[in-house]
Amino acid sequence: MLLLSTGSLYTKPIAQVFTWAQEAGFDGVELLVDRRPETRDRRHIQSCMKQTALPVPVVHVPFHSQPTAEWGTDSVDRVLATAALAQELGARLVVVHLPLWRERRFARWLLEELPTAENRLELVLAVENLPAKRWLRLVPHFRRWPFLFREQSSQGPLGRLLTAISHPDRRLNTAEELARFGHVVFDTTHWARRGDVSKFWARLKGRVAHIHIANYAAGRGHRLPWDGEIDMCNFLNKVQEDGYGGHLTAELCPRALGDPDEEVVRNRLSEVAAWLRSAWA
Repeated sequence: MLLLSTGSLYTKPIAQVFTWAQEAGFDGVELLVDRRPETRDRRHIQSCMKQTALPVPVVHVPFHSQPTAEWGTDSVDRVLATAALAQELGARLVVVHLPLWRERRFARWLLEELPTAENRLELVLAVENLPAKRWLRLVPHFRRWPFLFREQSSQGPLGRLLTAISHPDRRLNTAEELARFGHVVFDTTHWARRGDVSKFWARLKGRVAHIHIANYAAGRGHRLPWDGEIDMCNFLNKVQEDGYGGHLTAELCPRALGDPDEEVVRNRLSEVAAWLRSAWA
């Protein structure tokens, strides 16, 4: 099943994204919960599903940067709230993000309690790989500033120091660490920051329950599938050869789709759906 993530057009109302997804020929929608109340409004989303005849098989937890007042700020609580919404919408899979470096409780929950939660909820809770960057918190003058560095830099003396103080036990973002989870969401644009996407697929394919499709180039991700460094046709061929049976979600960015020009957006959505169907055939 070919899905469109509502996050691809977070700039537009949910109802409009559903309508455009239907017009473009997608089979369904992946709902990304964000700070907007409509993304958590079960009745509104069900109305969109009914009007377009598009299901929501996958629901994505809110980003850490997206406050959801009624769901609180605790990541475990937000996963469980997303799972409850998924159940109400008839979804079978929830995309779960990795913890921030400071989230000791959430990291422990993911490693120790996630399988039990899956069984209790009768849902797949699949952990998504994140971009190859690490967040550190430095505190000069009692203020907090984010410091980003690429995973590859951990080989040098400074990189080893930064790795040591950034709580590696709570990052869980390498292929080896992600293999500790029963179900993984494979995000192509995030893996492409590290190198050959197909190599990471070979290491994780047995655990991949869902795939986010987008290309990557020149430091920018979530590009159109054919626009970037990833040989997407080759990758999708490998995925098919390995018998992957889950869904594909086009998770792009509004800029790649031509937003705010609505005519361009609608045309590009149709092109994306047609291209992916051709590559997946």
